[in-house]
Amino acid sequence: MTGQPAIATRTGAHALLAALESRGVRHLFGIPGHGAYPIFDALNDVPSIRPIVGRNEQGNTFSALGFAWATGGTAVATSVPAAGLTNAATPLAEATAAQDRLLFLLEHDRVHADVLRSVARYHRVVEDAREIGPAALDLLDILESGRPGTAVLEIPNRLLNGPADEPPDRSPAATPDDVDASVIAEVASFLAGAGTVAIVAGASALAANPASVVPTIAEALGAPVFTDGLTRGIPPDDHPLAMGHSWTPGGPAERFLDGCDAILVIGAPIAAGQNSSTWDNRMVVGLRPPERLAQQLVLVDWDDRDQAGVPARWRLRGSVPAIL
Repeated sequence: MTGQPAIATRTGAHALLAALESRGVRHLFGIPGHGAYPIFDALNDVPSIRPIVGRNEQGNTFSALGFAWATGGTAVATSVPAAGLTNAATPLAEATAAQDRLLFLLEHDRVHADVLRSVARYHRVVEDAREIGPAALDLLDILESGRPGTAVLEIPNRLLNGPADEPPDRSPAATPDDVDASVIAEVASFLAGAGTVAIVAGASALAANPASVVPTIAEALGAPVFTDGLTRGIPPDDHPLAMGHSWTPGGPAERFLDGCDAILVIGAPIAAGQNSSTWDNRMVVGLRPPERLAQQLVLVDWDDRDQAGVPARWRLRGSVPAIL
């Protein structure tokens, strides 16, 4: 949904909610308290956005992650500053590691910076009431068209409570550049013509919400699907091509991958512990030499951040849902 909302913009908090409403946000997870009061007060004038109130910041923000995971969309949450942020730090870190889309709204405090460097993928502080709406929309754009994770928007209390102008006209949400259709056709031809194909799905694929797309591709190629701990269930465990989180170094899954003519790698599979946010490419490269990987691998991801050093036959970078 785009365009101007039907509510009056009186304070910075109203400007923030107007921006969220214009992009179809209908739920705000959070706990009222100092710093968050201006946002919850403004919610009285925005009946289209429903507050989801929990008993503590950690549980409430994990609920927001469940919403993002289930819908494939972006969850929006808030908390009080300082202790509220540290209480929410675990789900914020989890959203970045699992690459779920989470926009976290917070009253600005200088003590936040060190915490946010560890848990957030994107972070922005606004210093002018006129920046509030555009900043929120910019972060939503980034989450929807770039690599998912936690995006934190900090707004000083004086701006949330102070007067704000009507939000400026804005074009619809940004969309990522399309991958060249001829390249997609070449990759599709390569996969369709390969004798034995496998799919390896990682955390980015989960954020791309490909619950129906991945099984469709797997069935078309007759390709078993191996997942990491964060993407188990794509496809469902009872699907005949679902291999689940069964890869081990030198094990049966690795021996099978070694014999494949083509391996479609969706996202960034993590071979280490399932809660690790550190890229560990063992699941993708196994024990195979670089020249073998350069024949087999088709890498699909939002960008090349995690796979720049991995040899591949094809690298498709951009919106994962669009590529799939």
